[in-house]
Amino acid sequence: MVKKELSNTEIAESIPDLWNPLTPKQRELLAQNFSVHKYKKNELIYCEGEKPKFIICLLSGKVKIFKEGVGGRNQIMRVVKEKEYFGYRAYFAEENYLT
Repeated sequence: MVKKELSNTEIAESIPDLWNPLTPKQRELLAQNFSVHKYKKNELIYCEGEKPKFIICLLSGKVKIFKEGVGGRNQIMRVVKEKEYFGYRAYFAEENYLT
């Protein structure tokens, strides 16, 4: 089975809670100003203590948000599922939203 690559508009429309309240001009701006990143299983997106550069919406798969615990063991804090957002708390923390 061949996977179809979605257009920016199709991707934006697949996130209705973000897409539906926007005006046509805002939708066009959003469609032109986001990027799609693909990650492999167990690949790190960003590490504890780092600030993400973007607000992230997971289109497919799942993401484990974890914290390094005692003895180097990881403690899973949250599992992000499809069509959920993450990274927004760290993105908006402190000065990121001002720059």
